[in-house]
Amino acid sequence: EITNWPCNNGGEEDDQWPDHLTCKQMPQVELLHHRTDFPQIGEFRTSNGLLNAFHRMAAGGLSSNMNSITTDCPQRDERVGWLGDAGISADMASMTYDTNAFHNAYLDLIVDDLDEHGNIPDVVPHLRYGQNPGDPSWSSALVTIMYSRYHFANDLSSYRKHRDDVKLYLEGLWRFVMEEQGGLYRMLAVGVQFGYIGEWVANVDADRPTITYTSVFAWLLALQKSAEMATAAGDEEYAAIFSKNATEVAELFTDVYFNNITKWFENQQQTAMALGLRLNVLSPEDATLASQNLYNRITQADGGNWTTGQIGFKFLLQQLAKYGYGNVSADLVTATQFPSLGYERLNTYEPGITSLWERWDAFKIQTKGMDSRNHQWSSTVGTFIYEMCGLVSNQEKGLGFSFEKPLQLRAQGCCGLLKHACAKTNNANGPLSFCWSIEEVNRTDVRARIPTGTLSVIEVPLRLLQQDADGNNGDSNGMLPLQLRMKEKGEVFFEGMIFKSNTTLEHKDVPGLHALAFDHKAAAIKLTVASGVFHFQLDEAQ
Repeated sequence: EITNWPCNNGGEEDDQWPDHLTCKQMPQVELLHHRTDFPQIGEFRTSNGLLNAFHRMAAGGLSSNMNSITTDCPQRDERVGWLGDAGISADMASMTYDTNAFHNAYLDLIVDDLDEHGNIPDVVPHLRYGQNPGDPSWSSALVTIMYSRYHFANDLSSYRKHRDDVKLYLEGLWRFVMEEQGGLYRMLAVGVQFGYIGEWVANVDADRPTITYTSVFAWLLALQKSAEMATAAGDEEYAAIFSKNATEVAELFTDVYFNNITKWFENQQQTAMALGLRLNVLSPEDATLASQNLYNRITQADGGNWTTGQIGFKFLLQQLAKYGYGNVSADLVTATQFPSLGYERLNTYEPGITSLWERWDAFKIQTKGMDSRNHQWSSTVGTFIYEMCGLVSNQEKGLGFSFEKPLQLRAQGCCGLLKHACAKTNNANGPLSFCWSIEEVNRTDVRARIPTGTLSVIEVPLRLLQQDADGNNGDSNGMLPLQLRMKEKGEVFFEGMIFKSNTTLEHKDVPGLHALAFDHKAAAIKLTVASGVFHFQLDEAQ
């Protein structure tokens, strides 16, 4: 793929050019990009030039490591299929490229290396490097990649094809921990380790949970995802097995690793907290308290910096946003101090243009190992930026491929920060796009293309009701009732006052608009729409 890359001057487009070059020196560059031939289906564009640069860097680092198999880096003499890399990047790959044939072929290769005991090596094809059996955070890519196909494209074909292989793999992990080692308690008591890699290249060494903690997390998440796929496929027998085992492992995990008094997971560091929260094994009350601990850990003890490695980083951003700390996620993503993604892009020594580094502190690495400047680990940031653009349900709920599982979209995204954003990808039913902008003080413009067979709930926060710096919303500041006018393609379909007691709002008929409601708790209007192309405009006034 050869791209003519013109130099741009000023504005948001300027993020596309290396800082140490000028347009006069190099008005245009030809880039030769080598990867497997799959079409690009996803992209995003925002009001933040740094985030736009991250998309290009994440997509470039990801796709140039997809050449028939998912490799660790294309430029040094390694280029092998480390499964940890393939698993953690599968979501971003599925949202950005049509990976159906690619991922299904790679799953076949993984199964080829699955032995009769359920062991999968760290590297597939297993030619060199790694161990067999592999670390669970690596070998669980069998399930992770399969789940990404289901989660983003409603594709259960790979699960149906490999259901027995999934069962064999999960039985192997169960047998090692629960039978050969006598259970997790005994393993910890006698010092037997589960796995051997764990969190990868943490920003701060003290952040790393024990290797066994990370391995049990990967095992339990694989059980949960397998149970969900089996249920969706109507595979009642295996769904019951996976669900039962997931419940037992979840109880073990919380008993061993969660302090029910202090509400901390394991070593009380960012990675342990993010992974524990992602498993959804706590009560809502405990999860809220644990997320507050994570927030305090970052903003106070860690000085607003992240300390995780590559595994924790993916889940850290998600969980902060999920529990109402999206602004912290946004701050972490857009940080520019060393080490950070922003530093990779903006440093004056070796600014990142078309790829991401293997590790954020690569300048400190004096050897030739683990110093790749073209890697896919950090491409997970791209998946999160889709959330920042408004595809807020993509991580834990998918991209909405049925009327029973509606797509969740949100103007202003998950995390504030942006003035406008546009995200495009495909779900199982076709192309999907969601764009929004804050055009004037109290006006929000929303454009959406919803595929056939997809139900969507579009949430539009009312800006006059958003929290102020003291945490008060407009309700407590006397902003209700609120005057609201809504248009679709220029035609007014609602005009009137919004009161605290309002829920369902009466409106003129709009093709494809199923329901209109005011959610007081979310301080937002919610529009439930079916397939179609929509252009909504909301004007607020006191």
